[in-house]
Amino acid sequence: MRRLENEDEEKFWEAWVKDDLIFCYRYGKIGSAGHLKLKKFKTRAEAEAELEQKLAEKLKEGFEEPGAEEEEEEEEEAGEGEGEEAADDAEDDAEDDAEDDAEDDAEDDAEDDAEDEDDEPAPPKRARAIAPIAVDAPPAKPALPTRFRARTPSKHDLDAVVTALDALRAGVGGRSWKVARLARRARHALEALGGADILQHESVSTALDAVTATVIAPKKRLSLEDALTLLWVVDAVTCARTVARWRAKMLDSPASAAIGVLSSAFEMIPDPEVALHVATALVNRRLSAEGFRHWFARIRPFLAAALASKKTDVAAFLGAIKPGSDSVLSARIAEARS
Repeated sequence: MRRLENEDEEKFWEAWVKDDLIFCYRYGKIGSAGHLKLKKFKTRAEAEAELEQKLAEKLKEGFEEPGAEEEEEEEEEAGEGEGEEAADDAEDDAEDDAEDDAEDDAEDDAEDDAEDEDDEPAPPKRARAIAPIAVDAPPAKPALPTRFRARTPSKHDLDAVVTALDALRAGVGGRSWKVARLARRARHALEALGGADILQHESVSTALDAVTATVIAPKKRLSLEDALTLLWVVDAVTCARTVARWRAKMLDSPASAAIGVLSSAFEMIPDPEVALHVATALVNRRLSAEGFRHWFARIRPFLAAALASKKTDVAAFLGAIKPGSDSVLSARIAEARS
């Protein structure tokens, strides 16, 4: 959940993505329960894109994340090594010094009053300190949308991933809604790994390979869209390796054209993270036309920067992609080129 506050207007705004598809946000006066609104999307990518867009709008309107200053102060106090006791001692010393100064000032004033009228006048009072002018911080550097929160997985996390992937593998070929539910559970388990290198964990790598291999299986196939929900939350190198395996072993599959586009993206874009974002936007059929336009517009600058290192541009990249007879891919490539 992301929460923003506007102290001047005493308002808050908070938002989160629920059940992978529902964008939720609550707003109102600080201290109140607020008003809750829900907006359902077809994919998590669309819901997250809406969340990021609304966050940016609220930040422009003057909302800020609460508690930032307090956290910095707590970190500074912790770094001193004395904790709260040192702070209390410092305050006591300051109060003692202030009392001593006040007594000295009172004695000086009494002596000045006793002086003759011909004595020099007392020095002027010190000028009141002027508060420094606040300067707005520079805007944050644009970044690709976050796919997961980095963390170090525990053994329990790794075991949970293997269990979820094995369950999904066993369920492939069953009812579509059951497979989709198992894919969501596996995706949540993979997300808990925090982007850890899958190849460093043999049991997870083996289980993930077994599941993704069913995308190009002769029978009982896992849909490419369900497979992409898994690849979205793992490291980009693992994604590229999986796509290469699909491409090398692909026979006659309904996902042939889309896999070709995925392969082209990873081959032509030198940055695997950018390649993953671009490829997913192009081939994910659960992304609406409006969602695709918004998503591609957001990642287009990163695509241009990555291609510049190979002395090419976005138009040349899109022109080199071969969608075959897939009308959806053809339409999205044409949309991206316009």
